[in-house]
Amino acid sequence: MIFVSDNKTEMFIALGRMDKNGDFHYYYIHDYQGNLFSKIGVTAIWGINSSKGRQKSYTFENYNEMMKKISGILEKRIKSGYKMFYCYPKNSKLSSMIEKFEKRAVS
Repeated sequence: MIFVSDNKTEMFIALGRMDKNGDFHYYYIHDYQGNLFSKIGVTAIWGINSSKGRQKSYTFENYNEMMKKISGILEKRIKSGYKMFYCYPKNSKLSSMIEKFEKRAVS
């Protein structure tokens, strides 16, 4: 799941894959409101089945840094066998970047 909230983006991406034991691995990237350190932020949440999972937040100085990070996350997860099962990008530049991954990772 990916959400980004800086008035330029607002998005959510959900990725998932099944392993050989039948466990579902999820990976979400989403936005959040700015914090004390930056106006641009992304949170990644991942885990297996309905477990608590883990979370990591990233902050960025500018929009291009954020786009590069999201692209890197998607590239790595898709190569690991994840499929994109939901995507909501509000921004057209972000939509264009995600489209190239959707073609490779739609379930």
